[in-house]
Amino acid sequence: MAQAVRNASEVECLVIEDFGTKGLTGETDRPGGGFYAFWRQYGKSNKQGDTGGRHGEGKSTLAGASIARMFFGLTIREDGRALLMGQTILGPHDLNGRKYEAYGEFSPTEGDHFPEPFENRPEIEKFFDDFKLSRSTECGLSLVVPFARPEILDDDLAAVKCALVANCFPQVASGLLSFDVEGDTLDASTVMEWADRWPSLNLRGAIAVATEAIQQTRFWDATERAELSADSFSSEDVAQMRKAFTDGELVSVRLPVTVKPIGGGELHGAALLHMRKTGVGENYSEHYARSRLTVPKQRRVLAGGDVIGLLMAADGPLSDFLGDAEPPSHARWTNQNLRDVGKYRNTQATLAKVANALRQLERVLRDEDAESVNREAFKSLFSRPKPKPRIQIEPTPTPTPPIDLPPARPFWAVQSRPGGFAVRRPSDVEVSDVVVEVAYAQRRGPPNWNETDFSFGQDIEVAQVGDANVEASGNVIRVTGALAALTIEANGFDANRDLVVTVRAMGDDDVEA
Repeated sequence: MAQAVRNASEVECLVIEDFGTKGLTGETDRPGGGFYAFWRQYGKSNKQGDTGGRHGEGKSTLAGASIARMFFGLTIREDGRALLMGQTILGPHDLNGRKYEAYGEFSPTEGDHFPEPFENRPEIEKFFDDFKLSRSTECGLSLVVPFARPEILDDDLAAVKCALVANCFPQVASGLLSFDVEGDTLDASTVMEWADRWPSLNLRGAIAVATEAIQQTRFWDATERAELSADSFSSEDVAQMRKAFTDGELVSVRLPVTVKPIGGGELHGAALLHMRKTGVGENYSEHYARSRLTVPKQRRVLAGGDVIGLLMAADGPLSDFLGDAEPPSHARWTNQNLRDVGKYRNTQATLAKVANALRQLERVLRDEDAESVNREAFKSLFSRPKPKPRIQIEPTPTPTPPIDLPPARPFWAVQSRPGGFAVRRPSDVEVSDVVVEVAYAQRRGPPNWNETDFSFGQDIEVAQVGDANVEASGNVIRVTGALAALTIEANGFDANRDLVVTVRAMGDDDVEA
């Protein structure tokens, strides 16, 4: 990296500017505003509800886009102040025998004093001129990423354009966002044409639904229940919704969701559900959006292959709740994040209501329960003759010879811990390679895991004592090469739910705890 930076005769830069925003607000030297959060905080959020990104992932992404892992930012604010800073994120390192921290700031402050931004200095005018910014006096933020990675700039920024349409199409189709990438405009009038450039994204149907949703004037309002069902509507509404769905029309439902803060009281929000059957040239897809953000890796729940679903959480209490459910990448909603935030009651049920809403609406529209038959419904209304008693002759039992069972082989042991578990391999166990699968027990049916429960490496940390190769992701821990005593621990699970841990030796024994 250093060699490439030193030998560069020209510096290729990626410039990103936003307009129609307030810029980085707040004090520069204390928490509580956007400026401090952007430049000083890492992995923490200063934004709420409808304010998009929250956790500082943007800073890491910007640094990662630069070979030199650096970026600059100039903000113009509503109070008239123009502030310039820069940052490099390298990791702790040594240079000439001296240790340095991971983060370095571009600032006029010298020595060990708190770094402040450039303000009312010639460096700001030079920054405008050197990087040919489009901004003049408009409020907002201009970012410059020097030594931008070639894979980002290649093919006229094709990777950037593809990411924009893939992750922002609901907001673009609704007119909330628009982008200009070197004269190539992405807005509500061009979003379909952009999607057609990358057919593998499978966005044509989803964009059509998003566009129809913005123009939709007919909404069916569901009553608030634990989950969405036909009982959430009047029989007349259900009939109208099913007819519209069968006719290929868009069905839009307003789903009320109550958020319960820990301090007491209730906050009332709503999710908008949009669904219709696929049309010509369209494929199945489902998408989730919160305010101006798309949540691209939310768990898919729709069962049909001929339907398009879109869930949008508008600004307000529900958007705030779902924002707190997102990890720094904003890729999904997880109950673990809500528990970590510690702001709400009844988080599991509230999040599940939203996460499963599209599937539940699909069941209503397809009338999936219509074929179920209650064979006991009229049992008490009709008399039936009593069956004649049968004479049963007991057979003479045949003695069963005893079976010599081989002694049980020692195997990996599972131990329960408060909020977690431990898996131990005694030294006398032959099996060295195992798979550990973890899920919460269900009231009915076998244990079932989904990403809203937990995820190893994200919500749950795994520790080991002993030598072995341990890989953990999702709800699975894979252990290979365990040749001596080994203990693996995982903590941070919901202590109010029963945890089922299964240890499987590749094709051999299984044990449950």
